[in-house]
Amino acid sequence: MLICDNSHQIYINPKITNAVIFENARGQIMLVRRRYPPHTRMWDLPGGFVDLNENMEESARREIKEELGIEAEGLEYVASSNDTYEYQGLFHPTICITFKANAPEEKNIKVTDDIEGYRYFDRDSIPFDDIGFASMRKVIERYLSQLSP
Repeated sequence: MLICDNSHQIYINPKITNAVIFENARGQIMLVRRRYPPHTRMWDLPGGFVDLNENMEESARREIKEELGIEAEGLEYVASSNDTYEYQGLFHPTICITFKANAPEEKNIKVTDDIEGYRYFDRDSIPFDDIGFASMRKVIERYLSQLSP
């Protein structure tokens, strides 16, 4: 918390983000490869920051449209997680709301914006060591632990 001379208190609140888990009919999980820092070329879930005047679902749908060129259908809440996001040498606290959504037909995916590409991974071959954000590793592990074998 920051306190100004006139006793005005400014709380350091997290920036709000979203992520979406797409699981295809074969039980594989989609990860996207990051194009820009932080964690350039590392794996991530598709998603991003919430814009002003958006709710969580709207922001998730917008980010998926921007990154993959598709509609995020059937959003369902999975979990929330916290992390930090480095930008220009500053570390910003974040809280991410993660959803799952219906897997798109791959022929409809058009990689754009800030990702280099995507790939579906079998549950037992997800490259956890190459996922950039610790919070995304944790939320994927939590998601997989809730699924039936």
